[in-house]
Amino acid sequence: MMERFVYHPTGITAEKGGCGREECSASSGYDEHPTFGIGFDGKGYFREPCAKCARAFEKLHPEYAPCWPYEEKADRPGNCPVCNQKPELVTGAVIYPHRPDLEDKHFWRCPEGHAYVGCHYESTRPFGTLATAAMRKARRRAHAAFDPLVRWFPSRQASYQWLAWKLGLAVEDCHIGYFDETTCLKVISICSQFAKT
Repeated sequence: MMERFVYHPTGITAEKGGCGREECSASSGYDEHPTFGIGFDGKGYFREPCAKCARAFEKLHPEYAPCWPYEEKADRPGNCPVCNQKPELVTGAVIYPHRPDLEDKHFWRCPEGHAYVGCHYESTRPFGTLATAAMRKARRRAHAAFDPLVRWFPSRQASYQWLAWKLGLAVEDCHIGYFDETTCLKVISICSQFAKT
């Protein structure tokens, strides 16, 4: 896998489905998934994201999907787990009115306010599914239990493959941002057992 925040030529020519621009680069980004684009903004993101190279790389290396910039079709999360209504896109000014630093950030929220989920930087792609306060707390606890174990694996991807195996899930479904409270408790228990070995 590429070293984080070190930019490399994509190697994805136009013949392979990429944009073919020499200045287009690739990096591993924040969440270990490759990112593609032109120009570094100083915060770890590209000024001009390249969806064409991202889609081409996913086809060539499906084990690293999803790549950023993400497909727009993946943007809207599922319905609210409480009332089953479709979520609406709002800003941080609605979710956290007391946090001016979050006012421009995107969130998907249940129209009744039962649950919400944040989005990736400068995107409307959700971190996971809509979650109630109890679910968000359970997910934070699951991450707190799981994240320290990542260093024992060759990569973050390998750690999620292990967790998927332990939970009996497909790797593509193994994302703490998708988990309900029951699954989060299982993650905490599995990680606690691992830490004792």
